[in-house]
Amino acid sequence: PIGTMQGYYQMRNEFGAEFEAPINVFRLACPNILHWQKQVTMADYAIGDLQGCFDEFSLLLKQVDFNPSKDHLYLVGDIVARGPRIREALHIVRDMCQSQQAECVMGNHEFYAITYFTLLNKGGRFRYLRPHTPHHDRLIAETLEQFEKHPKDWELMLEWFKSLPLFIEKQGFRVVHACWDSALIADLKERFPSGHVDDEFIAETE
Repeated sequence: PIGTMQGYYQMRNEFGAEFEAPINVFRLACPNILHWQKQVTMADYAIGDLQGCFDEFSLLLKQVDFNPSKDHLYLVGDIVARGPRIREALHIVRDMCQSQQAECVMGNHEFYAITYFTLLNKGGRFRYLRPHTPHHDRLIAETLEQFEKHPKDWELMLEWFKSLPLFIEKQGFRVVHACWDSALIADLKERFPSGHVDDEFIAETE
């Protein structure tokens, strides 16, 4: 990394106590640099788990002077799950991806959301891929509360989650949520070269 910027989001542990955890943004690469310290003509950035922190995300983009006309952003997933402005964070990330200013991989919480709402039919018996246990309910509760008055919006986001790749590989760097397991990625590439999985694969994760 050439430099780092940092923000924070509020979290709550299993006992209900709140604490702050850092959000890191890394400047990954500056392929066209003139006079090194004087002028950076373009840059790629990577930002970790947003967890619904729209305000902090907006501040980080300002701090690195992100210019959508020449810079590019990579997000490593977990836009949802907790945080005060999950819906707004999802919209800005989705909009940036659709306008090709950014790319985002699927985090475990996006995957949890997909499987929480995926119904399986086992011999005429329907059940959710991710069981609706108290623990699972609690993990997605804040997200659903913030979308309670926007059900169509939530359906749109669930479909967008399914479009996210599990990994991104570029010349000089890789993007994945949590861990790049070379053997596992190699197996995935054989079936999904672009990293985009399908409904059949999701159902197989049962």
